Amino acid sequence: MKTQMYKTIVKAIFTSDSVKQMKPTDFLFCSSDADKTDVIAGKHVDRILDPLKLQIQRLGYTFLSLSLPYSEISKQSCLYWSHSINRMFFRGAFLYKFFNKQNPHIDFSISIFRNVLSRTKPKAIFCIDTPAALCIAARELEIPIVEVLHGIGYRRVLDTWSRRSLDNLPTSIIAFDSISTKTFSEYFDGAIPVFQLEQHWNLQFINTVYEVLGVPTTKSSEVLNNKQHHVLFSMQFGNIENLEIIDSSENSAGLLIPDNVLRAVELTAGQVQWHFRLHPTQLHSVRHRKFRKKLEEALSPFENAEWQYSSRIPLPVLLSTITHHITLMSMLSYQAAEKGIPSLLMSPTLLPGSINSELFQDLFIEGKAKYLACDADSRQVIEWINSVEKVHFLNAQSNPQTIQDVISNFK
Repeated sequence: MKTQMYKTIVKAIFTSDSVKQMKPTDFLFCSSDADKTDVIAGKHVDRILDPLKLQIQRLGYTFLSLSLPYSEISKQSCLYWSHSINRMFFRGAFLYKFFNKQNPHIDFSISIFRNVLSRTKPKAIFCIDTPAALCIAARELEIPIVEVLHGIGYRRVLDTWSRRSLDNLPTSIIAFDSISTKTFSEYFDGAIPVFQLEQHWNLQFINTVYEVLGVPTTKSSEVLNNKQHHVLFSMQFGNIENLEIIDSSENSAGLLIPDNVLRAVELTAGQVQWHFRLHPTQLHSVRHRKFRKKLEEALSPFENAEWQYSSRIPLPVLLSTITHHITLMSMLSYQAAEKGIPSLLMSPTLLPGSINSELFQDLFIEGKAKYLACDADSRQVIEWINSVEKVHFLNAQSNPQTIQDVISNFK
C-alpha cells in the first residue's frame, strides 16, 4: 500500500497541474478515482456525475471537472477533461508540514481549494465524498456546494459526516432513492436540503457516450450466451479477516465467495452462466493483484463462470442480461431491484440482532430479495435460481426532481 502511495506521489510530482488553465464556469464537478471506474473506449466515465454534466450541458450551462487530490485519473483520460491539482497539493502538504502548522492538512487544503474556486467562480459545486476543506472554502466564498451521494440505499449518514460540524458539510444533497432521501432529510432536519433525482446512469446515457466517442453501441461476447439463466455475484470489498463474514474453506478463503456458491457454479454447468463482478477497488488497485489471481484460479475449472468481462462492462449493460443477483450484502441489490432482478443475500451480519440487520429490509418485505446462509446446501442456491424469475419490480419515481430544480434553489 505504501509503495502505491509513493508511486502516486512521484507521478504527481512529474505530472503538471492544470489549475492555471481553469477559467470561469457555471458549475464545477469534483470527484476521485473511485467514481471513475467504468471505462468506455479507453475513457474513464464517472457514472454519477457525468450524466449530470450532460444534463447541465443540454440546459445551456458550462462546467469544468476537477479530480480531487490523490487522483491518478485526470485530464484527457476522462470522458470529460478533468483538471488535476496533485502537484500543488503535495507541494502544499510538504510546505505546511515543514513549517509545522497546527492543523496542516485542513489549512493548506482550504488554501488550494480557495484558489481553484477564485479562478473558476462557479455558481455551485457538485462533488462526491466532499472534503471538509472544500466545504469550508466554498462556504467562505458563499458558493453552494452539493454532495452527490455515491450510492443508494443509505440507512445511516456517512460516518465522516457525523463527526463534522455543519460549517464543514455541503449546503445541499442529491440522493437517487427514497431510502437515502429519508435518512439524510431526517438526520439534518431541514438544515441541509435533500433533492431526490432520477439516476441517469442507464443504457440511454451509455449509448450517448458510445455515439460521442464513435464506437459501436453493442458488442458481441461469448459470455453473453443463450443459457437460460445469467447469475451475477457482486463481490464484497474487504477481506475475510476484517469483515468476519464467512467461515470459508481453503478453496475460497480470502475471496469472500461462499463455498455453496462455488459448488452451485459447478453443478449448473450447461444451464447457468455465472458472472462475478469485482468491487472497483478490487479490479483496479495494485494491492489487489494477488486477489485477482486467486479469483482466476478459483474460477478457472468452470467453463460457465467469468469475472473479467462482467467487472469491466458498464453495469447497466450487464444488468440488461442478468436474470438473478447473489451477494453477501452489496448495495448493488437496489440497482438490481430497479431492473426487476431478484437478489439472494448471504451475509450473517444481516440477521436480526446483527450489526447490519436494518439493511435491505424493504427488499426482503417486498419480495425483491431473500436471505440464505453461507453454509446452506448448494442445492438451495440452485432451487432459488430455478424458482424465482426476473420481473419488473419497481415503477419509475412518480414525480422525480430534476437538476433544474437543484439549480433553481441556488438563485
